[in-house]
Amino acid sequence: MNLSYSAKQIIGIILGCFIVVSCGSKNNKSSSKEFRIQDSSLFIHFASPDTLLDTWSTSSTIVFQWPSEPRTLHPLNEVHGGKLTIYGLTHNALMTFDPKTHQLKPDLCSKEPEIFNDGKAFRYTLSKLPTFDDGLPVTASDVAFSFKAATCALVNNPNMKAYLDFLDSVATPNEQTIELYMKGKYILNAYMANEVPILQEKKFDPTQVLKPYSIRQLKDAANLQNNTALQQWADRFNGPDFSNNLENIAGSGPYKIIAWNIGQEIILEKKNNHWTDESSKQNYLHEAHPKRIIFKVMTDEEAIKLALQKQELDVTTTLSTKALMELQKDEDFNKNYHSAFVDFINYSYIAMNCRPDGMKRKKLFTDPNVRRAMAYLTPIEQIIQVIYQGKAQRQVGPVSPLKKTYNKNLQPIPFDPVKASQLLDACGWIDSDKNGIRDKIVDGKKVELSFELVYQAANPITKDIADLIAESMKSAGVDARPTAWDMNTTITKATQHDFDMFMGAFNGTLMPDDFKQLWHTQSWAEGGANFSGFGDEASDALIDSIRTEMDENKRTEMIWRFQQRVYDDQPVIFAISTFRKIAVHKRLSNVNMYFERPGVLLNELIPPQAGTAKK
Repeated sequence: MNLSYSAKQIIGIILGCFIVVSCGSKNNKSSSKEFRIQDSSLFIHFASPDTLLDTWSTSSTIVFQWPSEPRTLHPLNEVHGGKLTIYGLTHNALMTFDPKTHQLKPDLCSKEPEIFNDGKAFRYTLSKLPTFDDGLPVTASDVAFSFKAATCALVNNPNMKAYLDFLDSVATPNEQTIELYMKGKYILNAYMANEVPILQEKKFDPTQVLKPYSIRQLKDAANLQNNTALQQWADRFNGPDFSNNLENIAGSGPYKIIAWNIGQEIILEKKNNHWTDESSKQNYLHEAHPKRIIFKVMTDEEAIKLALQKQELDVTTTLSTKALMELQKDEDFNKNYHSAFVDFINYSYIAMNCRPDGMKRKKLFTDPNVRRAMAYLTPIEQIIQVIYQGKAQRQVGPVSPLKKTYNKNLQPIPFDPVKASQLLDACGWIDSDKNGIRDKIVDGKKVELSFELVYQAANPITKDIADLIAESMKSAGVDARPTAWDMNTTITKATQHDFDMFMGAFNGTLMPDDFKQLWHTQSWAEGGANFSGFGDEASDALIDSIRTEMDENKRTEMIWRFQQRVYDDQPVIFAISTFRKIAVHKRLSNVNMYFERPGVLLNELIPPQAGTAKK
C-alpha cells in the first residue's frame, strides 16, 4: 500500500536511526518539538499510552480531518493528495515505498525484482496471497492491463504519463510473473513499479479490449483516434462509472469505500478475512487495525480547533502553524494529543500565466522582468513572521534545500518595491491615466496591470497571505485582487491555463527529481502540471538529459543549471517551505509520524480495545 502516483524522490544523504519520543499522558514535553529530515532520523515514533483516560473513546473508528475532497476517485485520472491517501488503503501496487526505511519494498510481489538487460528490464514475481474482492487472485494479466491503461493515450492522466515515458513494453511469462522493459536508462525506472495501482482486468476491461495491443501501440495517440473499440473503452474508463460509482472503486487493499457524502465525508470499512491479515505479519504496511476510517471534510480552522478540543478528531495533518501553536498552549490538548511540526519536502509558490491567449486572459506576465518585479513586491519575510510565526524558511527554486542537488548559489529575491517599480517602468507599465493602476498598450489595446490573485478557499491562512501580497503590490500600482477558488476549480483552470496568478503548493518526496511533470513544455501543452507555461527547447532538452543521466555528479551539475534557468525566467514566485503540522490522539497506539507523505499511515494506528482499562 502507501501508493504514490507521482514519482517520489530519495535524498542523497545517509540518514540514521529513528527518534523515539515518549508522549504518554505523563509527558507532554514533545508538544512543541520540531522534527527535521536532517536530524539523523527516518521517522518519529511516539510511545503508546499505558492506560486510557476516562474521556478517551475506545471506538475502533478513526476520524481523519480532511481539508478538501477530490472531484473524483478515479484510480488513474486527476491529481489530489487526499485521493492518494485513500488509494493507499484500498489499492496495491507491485512495489511500495517504505516511509520507515525510505526504500522500495514488495507490495503485491513476493520478493525484490530481478534486474537485467543492463538495468533496463525488471522481472517481478507476484505473491500468491493477494486477491480481489471477488476472491480471484491478482495475476500478471491484471498487472499488464493496469500498465497498459495507465499509458494509453486515450486515458485522461497526463500527470501519471510523465513518469511512464520510459516504459516500452510489458511481458507476462506466466500468471505469477510480470516483466517491465524500459526504452533506456532512467533515474526512476526502479520506482515505476509503485506508480500504478493494480486494477482487476475483469472489472475494468471485461472483454479484454486492451489485451491485443502493446504499450507502444497504446501510446500512439494518432493511431487510436479512429479505433472505435478502444475509444468506447476509454470513454467508459474515463467516465463516472469508475470515478464516482463506489461499487467500481475497489482494489486489492484491505479497505473498501462504503459511503461518500459529498462535501462532508468519505467512509472506509475494513474487509473481513482479507489476504493482508496474513501478509501483515511480514509487512507492516499491510496492517489494517481500524475497523472504519472516516475522511471528514473540514475547512474552517476554528471548527477544526473546537473538534480537537472536544476530541471529535483522531488525526489531522493539515493544521496551520498558528492553530497548532495555539493548541499546544492548551493543557487538555497536550494531555489528549501527540503533536509535532514535522519536516517534509514541500514549497509554496505563486504561479503566473506566462503564456496567456491575450483574450480570455490578458498578456500581463509574458516578460520575465515583469515577473521578477512581482517577486520584488511579494513580502515573503513578512509572511514567514506574521503568518507562520517564524516556522518556515525561504524557498528560492524548484529543489528543496534539504537535498544535496539544491543550488546554494541562488539568493532569495528580496522585498524591494523600488526595484520593482524601476523594472515595471522600464517594461512600459506606467500609470498613464493616474488612476493608481499601471497600464500599457498591448497588441494595440490599453491593458491595466490588474488581475485575480487566486487563493485556496479551503485553506484558512491563504486569504491572509493573499491580502498581504495584494496590499504590497497596490503600493507599486499593481492591482492584485484576492479571489477564492476551491481546489477542484483551481486544478481545472490551472490545467486549462485559465488564470492570471494563483497561489499553490507542491509536496515532493525524497526520491530523485524528475522535472518533466512540473516544468516541461509538453506538460503545459497536454494539460499537465506545468501551469505557468515555463520552458522552451533548451530547457526541455536539459530536463530530458537529467532524466537519463545515471552519474550522480553529472546529474547534480545539470540540476544546478536547471535551477538557475528557472530562477532567471521567474515563471513562479517561490515562497516558503514549512512543516507538516500533525496531531494524533493519544488513545491510539503504534503512532508514527513520517517525513514522507501522507505523514501518518492511518491503517497502522491501533484503536484501544473495548473494555481496556481506563485511568
